[in-house]
Amino acid sequence: MAVTGISSWACRRRERRSFTPEFKAEVVRLCRAGDRSIERVAKDLDLTETALREWVQRGDIDAGNGPAGALTTDERAELARLRRKSKQLLMDREILKSGEVLREGKPMKFAFIHFKCARFLISALCRVLMELREQGLSSFDKRIGRRRTARIMKGNCFFARRCKAFHKCPATCDVASVAENLLARDFSASTPNSVWVTDVKYVQTDQGWLYLAPVLDLFSRRIIGRAMSEAHEGALARAAIENAVATRIRNRTLRIHSDRGSIYGEHEYVQRLSTLGIERSMSRASNPWDNAAMGSFFSTLQFELLSRNRFEKLEDARAAITEWIDGFYNSQRRQTTSGGTSPIKHELRWQMRQSRT
Repeated sequence: MAVTGISSWACRRRERRSFTPEFKAEVVRLCRAGDRSIERVAKDLDLTETALREWVQRGDIDAGNGPAGALTTDERAELARLRRKSKQLLMDREILKSGEVLREGKPMKFAFIHFKCARFLISALCRVLMELREQGLSSFDKRIGRRRTARIMKGNCFFARRCKAFHKCPATCDVASVAENLLARDFSASTPNSVWVTDVKYVQTDQGWLYLAPVLDLFSRRIIGRAMSEAHEGALARAAIENAVATRIRNRTLRIHSDRGSIYGEHEYVQRLSTLGIERSMSRASNPWDNAAMGSFFSTLQFELLSRNRFEKLEDARAAITEWIDGFYNSQRRQTTSGGTSPIKHELRWQMRQSRT
């Protein structure tokens, strides 16, 4: 007899889930314990047997017990990265084959993007146009409108990928130590070293938490100072300020904005800022958007580095963050607030303009 009715739950496709490396390692350990079969462990933990067998096999390979020639997890990740890079280079080369079009005016470029977006990623097209503009090989000297870009992205089902940042609620400082919100969500600065912002980022490692306290210049969005510590205490905030003032020439009127974290209300921190002639500004209570510029940096750091790596040791996290900030963010990463240039390049261009006047 044919079955004519199927329950709705049986027709629904199982939602794709993601698991942390720690969870996978613990499940593999349970399978290797020997008291339960892989089938039983998969059933108890509501996992697919195929996925569980792959985790076990991957664990054997990482431990050096796999078949000859099998790639470890790190090697597979590196191979995937190289493949993505190769794919990007091939895509850029194909786009550059239309170089005579890219030298035309703005209407032609818009038409070019609209025509090619079915074949190439819009982000790749815009990146190539930006590179050509900086090298003086294109007359594309103005940014594409935000609304037009959003409309083209929506029409092609192209969405920005963002991950949810981890938030911990730090202790707030005493009411007597709270400073006025002088920044008032004005995240623009006409000159370097006129407005700085700072905050603390919690970085998770297998050895415990690492606390990162960067100092960001709103003019160029450059990280001009930072400190990292295993303890969330006042010395962390003071070390970040000392690192910043040691490398920058301060204006007469310099303001630094932070949230109401307890370390930014400590007497030693307040006194040090007063000695340096730096004016304090603090976010209002329960208003993280008052320090949105630093929140944006933390979101970028989380998405581009922290969420893609697992750190076994505190020193591993320190080294990776230092390399990312100095070797990429400050020197290479383009900022929309700086006209599509890196923080360092934006400051150099400002210095060149100042020298001509």
